[in-house]
Amino acid sequence: MLASSPAVTAQHQAGHVAREAKIDEANGGFVGPLDHDDKFGVSLAALGDLDDDGVVDVAVGASGDDDGGLDRGAVWILFLNADGTVKAEQKISSTAGGFTGPLLNNDRFARAVAGIGGLEGDGVEDLAVGSEGDDDGGSGRGAVWILFLNTDGTVKAQQKISDLSGGLAATLGNDDRFGSSIAVLGDLDGDDITDIAVGARRDDDGGTNAGAIWILFLDDDETCLAATKISATTGNFAGTLGNAFQFAGALAGLGDMNGDGPHELICSAPGDNTSGTTEGAQWVLFLVDGPWVDLAHALAGVQGEPRLVGDGPLTGGSGIDIELSRAAPSSTAWLVFGLATLYLPFESGILVPDFSPPGNLLPLVTNGGGGLGINATWPTGVPGGVEIFFQYWIVDAAGPSGWAASNAVRATTP
Repeated sequence: MLASSPAVTAQHQAGHVAREAKIDEANGGFVGPLDHDDKFGVSLAALGDLDDDGVVDVAVGASGDDDGGLDRGAVWILFLNADGTVKAEQKISSTAGGFTGPLLNNDRFARAVAGIGGLEGDGVEDLAVGSEGDDDGGSGRGAVWILFLNTDGTVKAQQKISDLSGGLAATLGNDDRFGSSIAVLGDLDGDDITDIAVGARRDDDGGTNAGAIWILFLDDDETCLAATKISATTGNFAGTLGNAFQFAGALAGLGDMNGDGPHELICSAPGDNTSGTTEGAQWVLFLVDGPWVDLAHALAGVQGEPRLVGDGPLTGGSGIDIELSRAAPSSTAWLVFGLATLYLPFESGILVPDFSPPGNLLPLVTNGGGGLGINATWPTGVPGGVEIFFQYWIVDAAGPSGWAASNAVRATTP
């Protein structure tokens, strides 16, 4: 017969803690220093094995750090031992780690962090850092910094994405807090470059501080090639959001849950009051991938901004559709297409495709509702990785220079 013993603990119970290691200024080998209200640990990300010692290393956000000024923020790169203690550390801030910023007071750099893989192909994990209080373009609009790291945790190079930098062809609003959360989504658009989701928890689509997500399709220089917004009013999101829901307060990539290719995304709405006062909610979003990416740069006319949408798999013999809507009715519409981009200022807008041969300009006419559709069969033999850019320019007296333009789209063959 077995006798019970109160001294026995469940050391081998699956899911229980075998041991722990606390990391703060007084424990775990971390030297710091930390100061009052630094908020060390407001965000966390695994970075792989930066120093190649066989142990994963981590990035820790301290958005209240005062290096260089009040609440500018900092990231600590912690090189870990196998027992969870800190072997070495590197701070990245206004005054440390090779980061040149600039950061300003109340930027709250490192409110969110995410490891995004070795974007430069050098085998070293790089880091996306949210700076939700950044004032580019207006107060508290926010920003994301892409940091290219050295193996010692210092910054080799950096790229800012904000209302004024990094190719984000969208306007953020004051106090949107773009960069309040970040998640990695894999390669949604098939260009072999990691794409990311960025939260703007105080975006006002659908209500004051209702919140929004921006899906950023990154280019090979880590600027933003294109962006898609998901909110109460756009992105095909059918959920209900309201005042102070703060949709995208936190984000996490879930991988491909249902086996259809694109990664899924879980998004918090901590202020959701649908079932009770600020009980909160989580949304699992099943995303769409594909060869067609919206590059923005529409120019408004009589019906607002004309909208161009492409559809079809771009495989040999398959059907494709290129649909224009919200253009001036019964008007000349020039389809501009090419294999490269110009991003050329033209008639108060931006002409995106380079129509030099083999590109071209095709004159067409919109219908009485301002729509126009092209249906065709994609040719066989087109190699994978070919990029084709499309945009419409429409004669429109209501446009700023007598023209309106659709958004541009990029199609990439699989």
